[in-house]
Amino acid sequence: MNEQTGSILQQLRQRKLIQILLLYLGVGWGLAQLAEFAVDNYDLSRRVIDVTLFLLILGLPAVSVMAWYHGEKGHQKVQRSEAAILAMLLVMAGIGTYRIGTAEPTIDRDLSAVVDLGSHSVAVMPFRSRLTDPDLEWLSTGVSELVTIGLAGLSTIRVVSGQRLFDLLRQEGREDVTEIPEYFATRLTRKAGARFMIDGSVLGSRDDLVMTADLVNVETGDVEASSRVRGTDVFALVDRIAADLSGQIAGEAIEATEMTPVASFTTRDPEAYREYLLAVQAERRFHPGEAVERLQRAVEIDSTFALAYIRLSGIAFDNSQISLGVEALEKARIYRDEAPERDRLYLDAILANLIDGNDDESRRLLTDLVERYPDDKQARASLPGYYSGQSEERGRLLQEVILLDPLDGNAHNELAYFRAREGNFEAAVSLIQRYIELEPNPLDSRGEILMIAGRQEEAREGFRAAAGYTGRHQLRDRAPG
Repeated sequence: MNEQTGSILQQLRQRKLIQILLLYLGVGWGLAQLAEFAVDNYDLSRRVIDVTLFLLILGLPAVSVMAWYHGEKGHQKVQRSEAAILAMLLVMAGIGTYRIGTAEPTIDRDLSAVVDLGSHSVAVMPFRSRLTDPDLEWLSTGVSELVTIGLAGLSTIRVVSGQRLFDLLRQEGREDVTEIPEYFATRLTRKAGARFMIDGSVLGSRDDLVMTADLVNVETGDVEASSRVRGTDVFALVDRIAADLSGQIAGEAIEATEMTPVASFTTRDPEAYREYLLAVQAERRFHPGEAVERLQRAVEIDSTFALAYIRLSGIAFDNSQISLGVEALEKARIYRDEAPERDRLYLDAILANLIDGNDDESRRLLTDLVERYPDDKQARASLPGYYSGQSEERGRLLQEVILLDPLDGNAHNELAYFRAREGNFEAAVSLIQRYIELEPNPLDSRGEILMIAGRQEEAREGFRAAAGYTGRHQLRDRAPG
């Protein structure tokens, strides 16, 4: 170590710069966590986090300067060079905070208008598994999905869909969890717009299953009702749980005879439902081949399984397996009445569009579906295609899809084109940058947006980057004109 290096290290020790910076980093991390907690639990704008992080970044050089000038004992007078640096950082902090706070949002953030499910609404969390048989582990999510379907059969109750719950977990980076802590489950339920949540567990063996479920009011934290059932028939046990809890959710007495058995909306064969559930999970992990195989096994086990046919047709069409999609769609039409209402409405909209060629009827059915089930992203994402390129309704629907699922890359892409064509290039570029983060290779979309905005050189760079892409994922179709 030469003399100059030793002198610098000596000065750092004398001024306690390293200790002060480590302390600052610890305090900064705590403040960032506090900001995130406040945003997640008190419905504050995400800009609170953006401003906090921005100020913490600027605070690092400010603290370093003050530590350098004043860390050594006895040096307390503010020097001109120090004051100039701090003044510059203060001006940057003011300008940056103002820009972040007043920046035009890329979408209107009226989230409550999209996801408020009303006072008689519930989210069913994955049941905690305490099972001795590994082959029954699917019941953790399987029971929660079945309870969701059973409660959704009552017109007086709105239930957060399994897809909506998965999307919320994915936004938190927890899509693979099967056990959700109570505090986190409460937060998810609030984000989903529901008033109650069901927290439960399933334990035992194939010959002796025990299911417990608590209905929790997320506003008060009180357990409003409980259910404990025991037996061997999964579907019958789920029906009893739904019957035990439904009256408290609906705010009125509900007779067991008013409820349709969940097997009537799904299947009467546990193995068929297991294959269906594993297919749903495979599709969410972007493994369509596995999903198709499992769905085909499900309908081999139960040839009247409407829900499996509906999902099989969708995956087949998405992956250009047209003959398989048409065959599954025809089977779904035959067994339509044995699917849940939400899925029946969606099936009818698909049939009106693809088979009957009646776009107006298809749009009407999708609109009715969204009114009945405000958290249905699939139906809401299908609606923009029924409106002309620059209609106000199309833009509103695309915004709502992103509000429901901020990780939906396709909606970001379509809304970026929409904003570019109306001349809002700043919002368009912001949306396409987010799309780039979400999708494997949308760089040609960015190039086109920049071309529309008149930024030719940047557009050419985007096209060159897209041309050099060698990944294995294909681009999604761009938004129609």
